[in-house]
Amino acid sequence: MQTFIKNISYSVYDEYIKSIKEKDYFTLVLSGGNTPQFIFEELVKNYLEKINWKKVHIFWLDERCVLPTDKDSNFKLAKEYLLDFIDSGSIHRMQGEIEADESALLYEKEIKNFFKSKGIKTPIFDLILLGMGTDGHCASLFPDSIELKEHNRLVISTNKEYNGNKRITLTLPIINRSNKVLMIGSKEKLNVFNAIKKDLPIHLVNKKNMKVIIRNDEN
Repeated sequence: MQTFIKNISYSVYDEYIKSIKEKDYFTLVLSGGNTPQFIFEELVKNYLEKINWKKVHIFWLDERCVLPTDKDSNFKLAKEYLLDFIDSGSIHRMQGEIEADESALLYEKEIKNFFKSKGIKTPIFDLILLGMGTDGHCASLFPDSIELKEHNRLVISTNKEYNGNKRITLTLPIINRSNKVLMIGSKEKLNVFNAIKKDLPIHLVNKKNMKVIIRNDEN
């Protein structure tokens, strides 16, 4: 587990270095779940001084429609284990506490405005941390969902609830335009990733710029 986390954290650092050399800032998209917690802790432990966090601009892959103080909030997880320890260039939080469709529209506008301020018309993130579920879902894009058919919007709300909450999520178009996607998971999830069935959400993510890091429980 420790080697797994170290490999992910180093990959984040490596992409940070590339972006800083190229354009002097770095856009990082965070996901939720248990594994990111350990990644955040590793980044604080070993990269707090190595990374100039003022040049790091933080976004989210998805969020549940809950208060930012709720235990299920992806923002709350990041705040407790990463954000409270760094002085970031900017933090772009998905507003899970307001109406879902409105929140999605506002977040899409925020993304566009950020990149416009950098002189970039089409938003392209430097690195997305992408987990996946054992059902093959990624972000809040679930198997057979209407959200998988969205080709124009950058951010949308889910049509229905999943595990008790509606969600706000980045869409496949902006995920697939990113410079690098770091797909993280377990051996069990790797089996799903390698499944013969190829229409699961994870299979719709562009593999060209994807790096897969799988946990070996022996490490």
